[in-house]
Amino acid sequence: NAALQSLSGRVDVHDGQISSQGAAMTAVQSQLGNIGGDNQLGNSGFENGTLGYNTSTSGAVAGSIVRTLVDSPLPNSTKAWRWAIANLPASGYSELVSNSQVRTLRVEPGKPITISAYVRGTIGPRVFLQMAWRDAAGAAISYSGSTNLAPYRVTSEAYERKVFTTPPAPANAVTGNVYVRVYGTNTPDQWFEVDN
Repeated sequence: NAALQSLSGRVDVHDGQISSQGAAMTAVQSQLGNIGGDNQLGNSGFENGTLGYNTSTSGAVAGSIVRTLVDSPLPNSTKAWRWAIANLPASGYSELVSNSQVRTLRVEPGKPITISAYVRGTIGPRVFLQMAWRDAAGAAISYSGSTNLAPYRVTSEAYERKVFTTPPAPANAVTGNVYVRVYGTNTPDQWFEVDN
C-alpha cells in the first residue's frame, strides 16, 4: 500500500478574529487481496493447521490420499493444504468440511452464501463447492452445490479462484457447513491444493 498526502493551509488574523483555510488532498493506492464480504470461516487460510475442518474420502485406494500443509505464495496467507491424490478415480473424491471448532458458520434464511477458494494442482480434476444447510438442532436440511462444468475444473498449477453462490438459504436454516471436494482423473501423481 502506498499513500501520499499533501496539506496546505493559511491562518489569518483580522480584527482580533482568527480564521483558517486549509485543503488536503490524499491519494491512496492499494491492492485488495479479497474482494467481497467478511470471511465467515474460521482458519480459512490454515494458519492454525487443519483446526476447524474434517476430511473424508470416497472411492480411493486406502493410503492413496496424503494431506499436508505447505507454504502458500498467496498474499495474506502463510499456509495451503496440499492433497496428493494419486490414482483417485473420476467417481472418487477427497474433501474438507468446515466445522464449528473455530467458528460456527451462521446463515440467514432467504439469503445466499458465496463460497470461494483458491485452488491449483494437476490439470483436470473437478472441484465441487457445496453448502450444507442446518437447522437450530444441527440437522441437515438440504445441500446446495456447484455444477459439473468447466469453470469448476483445475486448469492450472497456478492458483485460480473458484466461486459458487448458493440459492437463498432455506426458511429454517441457522448454520451451515462448507465443503470443498475434488474428484480425481485416475492418473498417477495427481495433486490438489486449496487456500483461503
